[in-house]
Amino acid sequence: MALKTSGVIDSAARMLVGNKNLSGKQLDYIGNYVTRHGAIKPELKNNRGFLKGILLGNEHAVDINKARYMQGGLLGKGGLVRGELAPSDEYIGSARNLKNYIMSDAGTPSDFGWKDVKTLATGTPMNALNIGFNVGMPTVEAVKAMKGESEEYGDRKGAGAGAALGSGLGFLLASQMGMPAGMMASYIGKRIGESAGGVFDKKKTPAEEYMQNMGISQRALM
Repeated sequence: MALKTSGVIDSAARMLVGNKNLSGKQLDYIGNYVTRHGAIKPELKNNRGFLKGILLGNEHAVDINKARYMQGGLLGKGGLVRGELAPSDEYIGSARNLKNYIMSDAGTPSDFGWKDVKTLATGTPMNALNIGFNVGMPTVEAVKAMKGESEEYGDRKGAGAGAALGSGLGFLLASQMGMPAGMMASYIGKRIGESAGGVFDKKKTPAEEYMQNMGISQRALM
């Protein structure tokens, strides 16, 4: 029984944070598609052009997601979620050079140069937009739902928050497969999140359900 429980825990851990005992062959496969932070290799980006990229996604989407899942699972470093949000190695290197330049003494030789300035200037807005769209927007909607300000869910705070987070997570996980796939995954994630979050909502009595459906508030009856 203990061995069975241990196996379940190990499987859950791999699903969440990936496999930490990868073989050389597996590491080579991962390295063909993503960096250790999960960012897509530069040569694999925009390989279908702008319009086809929006509709059909990345030609290597399946391999990219598989590689991310292998090294980081759902939530681990370089995994499905953090990999989609990760900046490129070039951007990380430029940010590190800038940090070292700022912290170094005057006159100390530095690797920071115009190439880093260009990389940071072009990469920062895109990275901010990526994080804002995939993390910021679902979080804002979830907070609104928890405050009871969601037009769709009203006082069903748990369902509203779960739907917002599930929708955002679904789109993020399928974003490499194109806009239609992302929207479908977003819808599925929304429904799953709604059901999961709804468990924490207070159940209404039949009378309360009737009043809500009829648009009658308790305050109006007082």
